[in-house]
Amino acid sequence: ALMQTLLTGKRRFPEFEGQRWREVRLGSLCEVNPRLSTIANDDRLTFLSMDAVSEEGRILRRDEGSTGQYGAGYTRFQDGDVLVAKITPCFENGKGCHASGLVNGVGAGSTEFHVLRARDERDQRFLFQVVNSHPFRARGEANMQGSAGQRRVPTDFIRAYPVYAPERAEERARIAEVLDEADAMAEEHKAQIEKLRTEKSALMQQLLTGKRRVRA
Repeated sequence: ALMQTLLTGKRRFPEFEGQRWREVRLGSLCEVNPRLSTIANDDRLTFLSMDAVSEEGRILRRDEGSTGQYGAGYTRFQDGDVLVAKITPCFENGKGCHASGLVNGVGAGSTEFHVLRARDERDQRFLFQVVNSHPFRARGEANMQGSAGQRRVPTDFIRAYPVYAPERAEERARIAEVLDEADAMAEEHKAQIEKLRTEKSALMQQLLTGKRRVRA
């Protein structure tokens, strides 16, 4: 609900009241699948496989290797890039991440990732939130190409995806900041719920086996 109101301009921040919004193509805010400059084969980097990122956009595991080891045949990216799974069902499930903390600032990963590089670094988190929104995922699914089981979101769809956004990068960054805070709160609550479930399971084990008795 918060994404729906903030990413459509229905809810505005007082400090940006009266500032213009306009519809732009996502490709005007980022490069899609850009090239990286050539680096030595013995340089170290972070490798992210598809199962190393979550359906909530988090990095679950970071493997380290050399550029020679993860060279040709892998998708290259750098710190600050946004990764989006292109293949079904990973795309529909929300697989992707905001790449950060990479070894030497460089990464390699599955060829089933699209790479989005913000033209303005202040837009990195805004891009991440846009591609994790329900409208983006729903329209992307509808525009997939290929045969059953191998359907993929085309690069042209991402470039042409319409985004209604503030003209000022500062307001786009503020929107992303609030949505990031909401994501952090959701993760915290999820951890608390999981802890309570574990405690309940242990309590059931004790109470339903008589190891722990209830006093009258």
